[in-house]
Amino acid sequence: MNGFLCRPAESRLHNILVSNDLVDLYLKDPSQAIVKIKELIDIDKYSDSFYNEYVYIVDDFIDIKERVTKKLNRLDEDQFDKDELLMILFYAVSSFESMVNLFLFCELDLKGFSKTEIKDILRIDMDDKLGWLLKLICGFKYTENKNWTLLSRFVKTRNFFIHFKPVTWAQEDMHISLLDKESISEFIDVAYECYLFLIDHHSVKYKENIKKFEQLKEFELNFKKV
Repeated sequence: MNGFLCRPAESRLHNILVSNDLVDLYLKDPSQAIVKIKELIDIDKYSDSFYNEYVYIVDDFIDIKERVTKKLNRLDEDQFDKDELLMILFYAVSSFESMVNLFLFCELDLKGFSKTEIKDILRIDMDDKLGWLLKLICGFKYTENKNWTLLSRFVKTRNFFIHFKPVTWAQEDMHISLLDKESISEFIDVAYECYLFLIDHHSVKYKENIKKFEQLKEFELNFKKV
């Protein structure tokens, strides 16, 4: 299974079926499942509020990793611009943060938090997101992983260049030292390891929902062949 998917349906129908535990019935008798849906849901009201209530999230971190790697490989070792490396660093670190937020969003969503509540929760620092929050909702901390030191250093470096404030010369030199191809390449590789780790540690409920969506997709593909 690749990627994070929060209510990853091909259609609104898939969302309704999974959210209301009607997948098994739909696979056995689609018409009866539709009847049940009409009993449970005001379709017109649901359609009007769909885009406010349901969120489609597309995970593209694998593509982002490849994109960053290609950009780094195209840089001339002797002539590349530091500003260009800084842009790549911003892009890589921000994409890493978005990937973590996506994982947390999906898990918090499954626990019944509203979009507004999740937005407020995700305002905390990355150390807290991958620390106590991750442990609270999933039972583990990524901040205890060997990769966290490197990831944290890059997050702080990105923040340093965005929100510059007086620091010691040693601290500034440390941040500037990360503006090279090898360092950023190492970061995106380690960020990808974190990505795979989070996928493996999704909740049982999330994995069950993914399986249901896959069953629905396969069912409809087979139906079209008939």
